[in-house]
Amino acid sequence: MSTTDQYWLVGVTGFIALELYLRDLQKDATFSCATRRWFRTHTRPGKIAFCVGYAAFSSWYLPHIIREMKRLDVGGTVGT
Repeated sequence: MSTTDQYWLVGVTGFIALELYLRDLQKDATFSCATRRWFRTHTRPGKIAFCVGYAAFSSWYLPHIIREMKRLDVGGTVGT
């Protein structure tokens, strides 16, 4: 596991720990609840904005992850 992989693992683990802590600390303090507030998903425009943003992100992220990346020789970085 590379150093950057370890950084990502620590970050994701920290996010999960924070999510679990906030869930027990206060009602509606999770990331999902915050996202609903930020996008105001209780309104029609908020629902549309969230759906469009989520679809745009997903349409980029899924092919980005699935596409096989070629390894570069320099420093073990990944490129397309």
